[in-house]
Amino acid sequence: MLRYCPLAASKVYMGYRGQYTALHSAVFHGRYTSTIDLLLQAEAENPSDRKAALLGNTQGELPLHFCAMRGEQPRSIALIANVAPEAVFQRDLSGLTPFHWVWIRFISTLLTLENGRQRGCDSTFSVDVSRPAPFETNHYNDFSSLEQGNIESDLHLIKRLDPPVDFLRMRHIPQEILGDKGHLHWAEHTVGEVLRRIRKRHGDHKDRSSQGDVEDQKVIWTHREAVVGLFWTKVVSLLEAAKEAGEMRPSGESVLVHTAFASPCCLPGVARIVSSLFPEELRMADDRGRLPLHYAASRSWHRWDWPREDGHNESTAARLLQLESLSILRTALSASSPDAVRVSDGDNRLVLHLAIETFVNACALPARPDLNAPLQSVLEILRELILMYPESLQRRDGATMLYPFLQSTAVATDQKTQAHLPDELPLSITFQLLREDPTILVRDPTQ
Repeated sequence: MLRYCPLAASKVYMGYRGQYTALHSAVFHGRYTSTIDLLLQAEAENPSDRKAALLGNTQGELPLHFCAMRGEQPRSIALIANVAPEAVFQRDLSGLTPFHWVWIRFISTLLTLENGRQRGCDSTFSVDVSRPAPFETNHYNDFSSLEQGNIESDLHLIKRLDPPVDFLRMRHIPQEILGDKGHLHWAEHTVGEVLRRIRKRHGDHKDRSSQGDVEDQKVIWTHREAVVGLFWTKVVSLLEAAKEAGEMRPSGESVLVHTAFASPCCLPGVARIVSSLFPEELRMADDRGRLPLHYAASRSWHRWDWPREDGHNESTAARLLQLESLSILRTALSASSPDAVRVSDGDNRLVLHLAIETFVNACALPARPDLNAPLQSVLEILRELILMYPESLQRRDGATMLYPFLQSTAVATDQKTQAHLPDELPLSITFQLLREDPTILVRDPTQ
């Protein structure tokens, strides 16, 4: 049995060549979750300004990156994410967050499974659902939990169904992730379909159990279901950590969809899966009065959103990240009700107001190689928002008290005092807004 050791507390912070910490090492070598828990407890009893879970190696990789890159079990990811929620937002030198690596590793595993290079997708095994899960679950992930509380048997089961990759392949991104977009669409559809099926089975079993109609407490899972269930358990842990750590995080109950669209670590494909599982949340305002669409419109861009000017010689990671924030907004817009663009949040801001501010601020980011590539997409989205709610052009922004066409100019002016900001995008946005409704120029300014 592992016990607390005072020496372990100091070793948590000690790095060696490559700036690896003891926590990096524990994850890298696939130690039991109890070993990871021991290190985290040692740190908690000997706090420091430098939290081990937030220390990166020379590649910018945190222990949570290692968990995701190697495809470690959900319990390991949950332990580190709970202790250091900020880790879910951290990017390595290639621009990828732990969330990106969870998605990459899952897609790779699912494709390998489907191609028959592992045990068949439809091979089955049973899980005893009469035992409580070994860590906290909720209605978002209780149906996907495979861990039953026995460390040895849980670890053996998970490693058999979804084994971690070795250190030689942990940083590898398979070309099929981007080589064929059909793979990604297929994976999203498969995940949604499988999760809905196992959630329904879980609900039916609970209903029968409550009525005393179930004698056998074992549920039969397929290999495909297990791989998808393990992935989903990780997703929920990361999103719940993101909710705790985000600066402008959603507030309230039932906000998993809000969090998916708000968090700059969540991928468009995962956001689509989350919103398809819980579509009712698309219509629910959180405690800040915001719908998921509001959060998608206000989600900050990162510098990897911008494609290179020539489009060549980019890494697989860079291509995966291109226009990611714009894709999130498109995803939220297509999933939401048309009436969502008419809803003002608690600060009296429409989706249009938030999108304008986000787009202009994005142009102030460093390393903006190609401005023209996203410009047309930005203008198309603005045009779509205006067509859905033409009166929004005559609604003042609750933060600046300006009409949209003036708001874009004001945000651009603020940014120019802080960094070099080209005139093309702010002017294009202002022109686009004025062209849609020129009468705004002759309105009574007191209105």
